[in-house]
Amino acid sequence: MTNNSTDSVNHKQLLDTLNSLYQQGDYPKAQQLLKENAASFPAGVWNYNQGVLSYKQGNVPLARLYWENAKRSDLSFTGVENNLFIAKEQLGLVNIESQHQPFWSDYLDDVGTKSDQSFLVFAILTLFFLILVGVKVKRPKWRYPLFVVLLVAGLWQLEKSYDNHYLPAANQAIILKETTLREGPSAIFNQSGKIPVGLKVSLGKIQDEWALIERPEEFYGWVGLNDLKVITTEKN
Repeated sequence: MTNNSTDSVNHKQLLDTLNSLYQQGDYPKAQQLLKENAASFPAGVWNYNQGVLSYKQGNVPLARLYWENAKRSDLSFTGVENNLFIAKEQLGLVNIESQHQPFWSDYLDDVGTKSDQSFLVFAILTLFFLILVGVKVKRPKWRYPLFVVLLVAGLWQLEKSYDNHYLPAANQAIILKETTLREGPSAIFNQSGKIPVGLKVSLGKIQDEWALIERPEEFYGWVGLNDLKVITTEKN
């Protein structure tokens, strides 16, 4: 048997053991199993199971973080999306976050990085323009103004999408505990509001032990780095 086959068998055995421990409610033992065998799991699978354990033990914000990590790792499993929706629903964030996602977010989220999305939009607009220009019969005079309008609208929507939803991995985080927004990077600054636990935010500046939240805009302000954790593709 090859090494790859052996790894595959071991991986399946570990997953079967995890599922058995979940059914028994032995979450500490499942946690220990994940910790001791972290190298045997792909990052996406490891984060997904850490999310399950966190959820089973009542830590929904942390569960969301791990499931966001799994999603960022391109884990191809519908359970990730379902679990994320359940987590956001329990945290009361569905309506809050839906206000900041463009209408095409569910589709483009599967496309990839910002550069991938930029290319997709540009390719679609360019193809449409070439079709208009290539029509030999009854070329409409309005094809050039229409292309300009489509281009401007497409670029505007892309920028809006990127600002509100598609952010570099280093700029997205989950709020893990109840915390207060402040007007500056220190506890001496005035409070400017509260921020919901479990919310996905985009970060701007990092100064000392403080991070500036830039999106969503109504939660603009500074929070302590200990109150959040950055979304990543790593096992952490």
